[in-house]
Amino acid sequence: MDKLRTGFKNSRWTYASLDILGFNTVCLNAFRLIMGVDKNTMTRLRSGLNPIKKERSQSEGTVEAITWLESYASLYGDRMPDRKEVLLPLKTQKRNVYQLYSKETRQPVSSSTFDSVWSNHFSHLKIKKVCKEFSAVS
Repeated sequence: MDKLRTGFKNSRWTYASLDILGFNTVCLNAFRLIMGVDKNTMTRLRSGLNPIKKERSQSEGTVEAITWLESYASLYGDRMPDRKEVLLPLKTQKRNVYQLYSKETRQPVSSSTFDSVWSNHFSHLKIKKVCKEFSAVS
């Protein structure tokens, strides 16, 4: 990919010179499709930028929230043997879990960040619901 050079535009197709396998020019759309490269990566390649996207590093607060929620889930959660879910006790509320987290940590993250940590990293952590089949008394 480092041998891809800027090229010329002929009507609606853009061509580039490619010093590989003896090709002089190649259609960029065909090259992109054959190599499985998306448009943004191709643009970064042609402009000389690094085509590899860097993952954003997480803040210390986010990492601390992940660690805290993991320990909370291991203390209070019930692992289901037939599913990959961990169930928290009945009537647990996310805002109460966040309030407990903010009391126990030095610099808590915002509630929206805490909610996104819960949904992105702990999608398997759920709150028990009342089973209507067994709750009715006859």
